[in-house]
Amino acid sequence: VGPVCEGGGTFSPGTEAGIFGNGETGVCVGLQTPFNSNGTTTQQGIEVAFQYNLNDWEDRLGSFGFLSGLGFVANYTYQTESNDTGFTDISGGRAQAIFAQQGFDPAVNPVQRETATLLNLSKHAYNLTAFYEKFGISARVRYTWRDTFRTNDLPGTGNVFEPLGFRGAVEPRGQLNASVNYAVTDQLNIGVEGTNLTKSSQNISCVNDGALLCYEGITDRRIQFGFSFTY
Repeated sequence: VGPVCEGGGTFSPGTEAGIFGNGETGVCVGLQTPFNSNGTTTQQGIEVAFQYNLNDWEDRLGSFGFLSGLGFVANYTYQTESNDTGFTDISGGRAQAIFAQQGFDPAVNPVQRETATLLNLSKHAYNLTAFYEKFGISARVRYTWRDTFRTNDLPGTGNVFEPLGFRGAVEPRGQLNASVNYAVTDQLNIGVEGTNLTKSSQNISCVNDGALLCYEGITDRRIQFGFSFTY
């Protein structure tokens, strides 16, 4: 715990050891600094989008002409990365201790992580939207989904999130949103909007997708009513 810090780092005299010690004050803290890797990390992918509406079908729909206000929008994105920056050993600390309890010899099976993983990169993602625009009505129903992605951030706090020395893996998640607006007059518009109607939670696993749960964001649905008036 210092103050010499034989294992490296800087001695912090006012820091309490907490769960890492026996109640003493003053601990050695590790040094961190940004650096440029000699390797490269590249991102590549493809996006496909589709949009269609029934505006041109109004005359052919007969008594169902009101359906000509319907439309659909969809897109799909595939992304991947090429990383030759290598791996970084994570020695000591809780991460190494937990892996050691599982029978891994640090000398044979060192705890590692990618040096420069691209964050917030989902391999698969898609959005589906149905809309209606007619008779002063503007309505949207949208479902959006994305695959697992890496994060350093604890949602809603802005704090760095690296459980056990690893970046968190945000679990796949979908969300359903909807809105309806009506133009009562040329000046008055009223509407209602619903966010996360299915109450989809946001979970982050330690180390990799489907592993130990490190964070659970219990999200609720949100309903908003509003109006606008122009003059």
